Amino acid sequence: MRLTETSGRTVAQVAAGPGIGKSTLTRWKNQFRAPCLKYETARRSKL
Repeated sequence: MRLTETSGRTVAQVAAGPGIGKSTLTRWKNQFRAPCLKYETARRSKL
């Protein structure tokens, strides 16, 4: 999942390496990102 953020490759390219479905990797990425976005939004609202 981190590779989709740091490698410059597309989700499809990253998913193809270990044989993960593109939709599965996208779902994992979104599930990971949601709590991070909530934290960042809360932090910014306190500034």
